[in-house]
Amino acid sequence: MDLLWLVPTLPLAGFFILFVAGLFVSDKRQLKWFSGLVGAGSIGLAAAVALLVGMDYYAAGAEPTPYFLWTWMEVGGFAPSIRLYLDGLSLVMTGVITGVGFLIHLYATGYMWDEEGYSRFFAYMNLFVFA
Repeated sequence: MDLLWLVPTLPLAGFFILFVAGLFVSDKRQLKWFSGLVGAGSIGLAAAVALLVGMDYYAAGAEPTPYFLWTWMEVGGFAPSIRLYLDGLSLVMTGVITGVGFLIHLYATGYMWDEEGYSRFFAYMNLFVFA
C-alpha cells in the first residue's frame, strides 16, 4: 500500500510532461504520438497501481488506513499534515476514475487524432483525472 501516492502523482506527472512537450516540440505528428502514449500510459499505470493497492488492501484485512505524506507546516503545537486515506469507498472510486479514465484515453487517441488541440486535450484530461 506504499504505492498509493503514485495514483494521483502519475496523471499529474503526465500533465506536466505533455504541457512542456506542447511548448517545445514543433513536429505536430510526433507530438500527437507522444501525447497519446504519455496521456494514456500515465493513466493506465495509475489504474494498474490502483489495482495493486486494492489487492494489497484486501490482503491486509481491509482496514481503513491513513497514509502520511508530509507535514505541511508546523506552528507551535499545530502541525497540519497531508495524508491519503484508503477505505473501501475510496478504493472503489479510485478504481472507477482511473479505470474509466484509461478507457476514455484509449478511445480518444483515435477519436481526437484529426483535432488541432490533440496534445492539449490529453494534458487537460490527465489534469482532470489527477483532480
